[in-house]
Amino acid sequence: MRRVLFLLLPLLFAACTARVVQDQPAPAPAERQPAAQIQDATILTEDSLVAEELQQDGNTAEPQHLPAERIPVLVYHHIREHQGWHKSTWSWKMTVSPTVFAQHMQWLADRGYTAVDLDTLVRIFYGGEETGPAKPVVITFDDNNPNTYENGLPALLEHGHIAVFYLVANRMENPAFLSKEHIRDLAAHGMDIQSHTMTHANLTTLGRERLQWELTESKRMLEELSNRPVRHVSYPLTAHSAIVREAARQAGYVTGSIMDPRPAHRQGDLMKLPRIMMTDDTDLEAVLP
Repeated sequence: MRRVLFLLLPLLFAACTARVVQDQPAPAPAERQPAAQIQDATILTEDSLVAEELQQDGNTAEPQHLPAERIPVLVYHHIREHQGWHKSTWSWKMTVSPTVFAQHMQWLADRGYTAVDLDTLVRIFYGGEETGPAKPVVITFDDNNPNTYENGLPALLEHGHIAVFYLVANRMENPAFLSKEHIRDLAAHGMDIQSHTMTHANLTTLGRERLQWELTESKRMLEELSNRPVRHVSYPLTAHSAIVREAARQAGYVTGSIMDPRPAHRQGDLMKLPRIMMTDDTDLEAVLP
């Protein structure tokens, strides 16, 4: 079953059609139902059917080949110089200096790590005969910060790494964040463009229609911009619930990322994919298997 599924994946993903990107994001619908009623949501797409089979197959069957029991997923927010912030502040915690980031990328390359995208992570864990690299790692960025492009991309390219950029779709018209041109260039350099929802709202506080819109409209816009499938979401503020995870799965997402300082495990829940937050003080020897 697993081998057949992954042979069919390219056909399913190729069937997704593109539409023209709108200059302005669609307006959010009015709140109509409490979040508790999202269990009744049925957003059926080809991607959602793939996600459902991946999740069910992965949770009920043992892969034949296990090249990696655990895969570390790293998350960065800002690649910039520190401005005298105290280490207890979020500004410090969410910042890695360009020098330290370059050292991280060099460290991974020197120790034989291969940066992979999230589709590859799923295939390694649940793909039967898919073996993948000996030491996979996933590098991710959140929040559309321009310094991830200006200071992060050069170091990635220098060491041959790819990364996942989780983007907030309605920020693309805001000059304080990555522009559409930046995002297209990231995709052209092999970076993986995925969703950080439409507006970076706390998904656990939203009603049914707004929750669906946050997930589906961001997916649509980013797919049209990057001309690639968007199958992975990072929950803003790492806020999630069973209702949110089910809504994401129904919207066609295969993984949902949270903050959790441990590697992803093949027996874990893909809709609660742990990511390790990186800082200037992170000891890579301690957090990577």
